[in-house]
Amino acid sequence: VQFTDLNEDMENVIKVCSSDIKEAGVTVQKRFGALPRVECRPSEINMVLRELLRNAIYYASRGDGSPASGRVLVRTDVVDEGSYVEMSILDNGPGIPREAWKHIFDLFYTTKPEGSGYGLGLSECYAVVKRNGGTLSVEELLEEDAADYRTRVVLRLPTRRE
Repeated sequence: VQFTDLNEDMENVIKVCSSDIKEAGVTVQKRFGALPRVECRPSEINMVLRELLRNAIYYASRGDGSPASGRVLVRTDVVDEGSYVEMSILDNGPGIPREAWKHIFDLFYTTKPEGSGYGLGLSECYAVVKRNGGTLSVEELLEEDAADYRTRVVLRLPTRRE
């Protein structure tokens, strides 16, 4: 366990995923707030950040079909009176089908076509985040507050571990 800068970690993940971003024709925007360093297992959290960003890129590239319409927004901030750092990853993809909501953190469940996903992603991410003292949630955004985004994944990690 060591301290890490989540903004810097996500910058590195975006660089690692640059070919995925380019190939998908997706735009990734960043709105990073000033964050304290968090105590966690950085290699594990970086794996989670990579998986969450790749999911967002995948689904954003399947939006309304118009050229260069896929968008991902990564936001960071300090929440709960400084107790947690929060990273939100939003995409403007088609959203999560109703029947999938109760299964999104289940092992081996995927909404991707056969051969595109193994159903390990979100279930493993959830376990890793929990092991690092945080939470992982997925939210459907309503049209009136979505600002053109359909899905938001929220990762929260405590600023101090007990």
